[in-house]
Amino acid sequence: MTHMSSSRSLTQSTKTLLLYQHDLDNLGNNVHVVSCVPFNSLNESNKAMFYCPKEEFYVVITDQTAFVPEGEGQGSDGGLMRLIPDEQLQQDNEDADLPAMFTVTQVRTTADGVVLHLGEFGWGSFSRGDKVQLRVNPTFREMHSKLHSAGHILGLAVRCLASTLGEVVELEGQYYFGRSFVEYRGLIDEHHREAIEKAANDIVEEDLPIAIRWWTSEELGGKCSHFSHSVTVSEGELTRAVEFEGAGAYSCGGTHMPRTKDVGPIDILDISHENGTTKISFGLGSVIRIPMN
Repeated sequence: MTHMSSSRSLTQSTKTLLLYQHDLDNLGNNVHVVSCVPFNSLNESNKAMFYCPKEEFYVVITDQTAFVPEGEGQGSDGGLMRLIPDEQLQQDNEDADLPAMFTVTQVRTTADGVVLHLGEFGWGSFSRGDKVQLRVNPTFREMHSKLHSAGHILGLAVRCLASTLGEVVELEGQYYFGRSFVEYRGLIDEHHREAIEKAANDIVEEDLPIAIRWWTSEELGGKCSHFSHSVTVSEGELTRAVEFEGAGAYSCGGTHMPRTKDVGPIDILDISHENGTTKISFGLGSVIRIPMN
C-alpha cells in the first residue's frame, strides 16, 4: 500500500466537512480520500485519542464525512468505506480485484477539525484522490441518537422542576451505551427521582419534533437551556443547536431522533453525589441490541 507520511498528510489536510451536521438522515455519501496512513505513523497526541487500536489499523482522512466523531458526550459512528473503482479501468481489466473495503471502528477529530477514521482493510487499499462510498452503521447511529436526545430531555425535565429541586446548574452529559448521565452543580435529592423520570417521559409522550437549528449568539442566549463546553460562539456566526419544540433547546453538535417519542421510555438508574455535584445516570427502556462480531 502506498501512502504519504502522517505528519505531511495531517498538517496539509483541510478541515473535514461534516455532512451529518446538516442532514442527520444521510448515512452514506461518495467522498474523496485525502490520505491513508498506518495508525503507528501518527504522532503521539493523535494516537492517544483512540482506544486500544490494533497494530495493523490504518487511519483514513476524507474531504467530507457522514461519520460522527466521538465528542459532545457522544460515541463515534462505525461502518464501512468501499472504493468506487474507475469504470474505464474495470472495463479494461475483467480480472480486476474486488474494490477495497475498509471497516471504520473509531472516529476522532483533531484540534484543527480534521476527522480521522480508524479501522482495518478487509482487502485492498486506498490512495489519495480515490473516490469511496461511506456507509454508516444505522444501529449504532440510532443508539447514540436515542441516548443523546434522552440526555437533553432529562435536562429539560430537571429545568421544568427547578422550583421544586432548588438551584442547580447543568454541567455536562455523557451518552454512551451502559454509561449515560447528566451532571449538575448542586444537590438533587434521591427522593426527586420519580418526579424527574415522570417529567422526562411526559416530554417523550408529547411526541415533540426535534429539530436542528443554526442560531446567532443572541438566539442561543435566549433559547438554549445549556451551552456545550465545545461550542465557541463568535459574533455574527451561526451556531448549531437542537430544539425540542415547545420544551427548550441546547447548543449541540451531536445526532438526535426526529421526535421525542422515538426515544422511548427513559429510566433513571441512579442519583449520586460527589464534591457538591449530582450525577443522574439513566438508560432507555427500549434497549437496542448491538450485534456482536
